[in-house]
Amino acid sequence: MWGVYLLTLEKPGCGTRIYVGSGTDKVRGVVARLWCYDNGVTLPLYVDKALRDGFTIVRKGLLCWIPLPSASEIPAFRALFLVLETAFTFSLWTMRSKSSYGFDVSDTRPWTLDALQYDGLCTHSPLSEGPLGDFDLTTQELEEMAIQHMEHRAEYIREWRRKAKAADPASYKVKAIKNRRNYLENHPGAQKVADKRSQAKAKARKTHYCSVCDHASIKRVKLTKHLAGPKHAAKAAGVPLHPKKTHYCSICDHVFPRAAELRRHYESQSHKTKATKAASKATKLTAVNSSPETDV
Repeated sequence: MWGVYLLTLEKPGCGTRIYVGSGTDKVRGVVARLWCYDNGVTLPLYVDKALRDGFTIVRKGLLCWIPLPSASEIPAFRALFLVLETAFTFSLWTMRSKSSYGFDVSDTRPWTLDALQYDGLCTHSPLSEGPLGDFDLTTQELEEMAIQHMEHRAEYIREWRRKAKAADPASYKVKAIKNRRNYLENHPGAQKVADKRSQAKAKARKTHYCSVCDHASIKRVKLTKHLAGPKHAAKAAGVPLHPKKTHYCSICDHVFPRAAELRRHYESQSHKTKATKAASKATKLTAVNSSPETDV
């Protein structure tokens, strides 16, 4: 998403300081800008100075936000966000100066400067920057540019990863695992979506593919596991898969090759969700059947 954000900086024995900015990266949105504060990259002048003076960013929050706009909407929405950033900057008065001299929109604040219990770290009106964007391009041209940008970005990332991995494989692996863990924590369900997309590609390309079961795996190790499993064996032999339904979960209609796997399945969130729904449905059905008004 895009957003106008506010930072709160504190230091023991000193007054609070705040900063207002906006994040309108065309690919990653406001997350890309907030990442800069976590990693000390391209910081605003007086935010950087405050951090070097011992202040700490104790809070980062969004004042307003929208979903990531399409390529054709980016120029207009960037202009809008510049106006919104300006409105918050002056209504909250996040300027370093305690004088309103030189700022034509100073009357937007609902309180006097003397009433503020914090100091600002902004140095100028966001409107003086002017919005970034190709306002002279058509919608089609903007969309085509966005596609090209994504292709170049993907190529750049692949090349960067290749060089980083070659330079220090151990460090690269540690960082990759950490980044992946953070991403999955912040994007629940992303792994399942990615796996489905990768499996569809693997099936279309016949990669790690079992022709007997018409099944594709996203990794060679998963294909090996599939080939050694009961489903493949039953399909290859042309016999029913679960005649005895050993290690069987009737709620999920799934058979496991070992009892330990069935026990782990019972502890999974997907099973518990289905079990809860099944129990609720059974309770309602029992109540209906036991009602004296039920027409049997």
